[in-house]
Amino acid sequence: MKAIKSYLFVLVVLASTSLYSQPTKYNISKGTVLTYNIKESNNTYRYTATLTKFSETDGIEFKWQTNQQPASSGKCSMPFKNLSAAIKLLIKPVNGDETLGNDQLRFFFNSDQVGSLVVSKLLTIEIDGKSNDFLYIAQKAETQEVEYSGKKSSMDYISGDAGTVSIGFIEIGDYELVQSFRANDLKFDLLSITTTTEKAAIQNQKIISPFTSPLPAHIKKEDVSSFTMTCLAYPMLSLVERFDPTDNGKFMYPFKETYDYRASTNMANPPTWVDAFIVDLNYIYKHKEQYPAYITSKAVLGPKKLLKPEILQIFQVYLNSAAKDIVGYRPWTHARFVQSLSESDRDQLATEAQTYIERYGFKEK
Repeated sequence: MKAIKSYLFVLVVLASTSLYSQPTKYNISKGTVLTYNIKESNNTYRYTATLTKFSETDGIEFKWQTNQQPASSGKCSMPFKNLSAAIKLLIKPVNGDETLGNDQLRFFFNSDQVGSLVVSKLLTIEIDGKSNDFLYIAQKAETQEVEYSGKKSSMDYISGDAGTVSIGFIEIGDYELVQSFRANDLKFDLLSITTTTEKAAIQNQKIISPFTSPLPAHIKKEDVSSFTMTCLAYPMLSLVERFDPTDNGKFMYPFKETYDYRASTNMANPPTWVDAFIVDLNYIYKHKEQYPAYITSKAVLGPKKLLKPEILQIFQVYLNSAAKDIVGYRPWTHARFVQSLSESDRDQLATEAQTYIERYGFKEK
């Protein structure tokens, strides 16, 4: 296979927000307008698509038109489930109306498949009927500007190169869009996203603003944008990134935690403290026989599966067990963290933890 390059970039939402403000959550919905610049050989034009349907009930439908002379227009529809199942991507515009099959997508791309590209390093994608292999090699700290509802925003994308084909996927809320495409004489570039139904993030007085609060010392430069997105999307879960178990020196660590030992000896750790917390939930559940009084569930874990009822049972371990008896990277810190929250906050934390796991799984490196 030819040497090919691809890069993973992390989404940075550049918004003006105060410590307790309610940040905007970028997302896709009915009414969203996508504008692409397309170049076919020596012909350059704008391609504008307006989502007229976007729900599990109605499916996905968009009407499109170009500014060519003469202009072209049409309509495209596809099942909503294709967002999580289809891996056949259609790029080249087709005049008129079309209905896509269960394995096809336009504009959108399966988030799990993009995740597979990052995790397994290799992914085969069919584009306009032709198979292309994409290989993930390295990370690079860059961002891509896209106009979102009239404002320039830096968005995250993964770009890959398969021989003469390159493609970029940009993450908008819960979905992946084609951000850029290059193949011979065909080029696509996403210029803007406009929506009239922006969704606000969860209101919580403890929301961390990554824009006004000092950056935690353990966050590496290359992880800043990932940390930013976590704060916005998982406000309760992200509190663990700034949680001080010593309460400004009032309490002493009873022992050196595994995370700190590994860090001091240059051994690999989970990339963020959120991931360390998520991994520890996984460890505790896997060793549930040590905590029969608190974990009674018989549910089976999966690579991206640990549900809220089981997470709430794990919290009982943190609430009732001595830290020295709890497995994990940061047992004392996480016990102190869970104990510091109210019952309603722990309920929200469990909800966010389940959602985070469903999207990212258990990241140890």
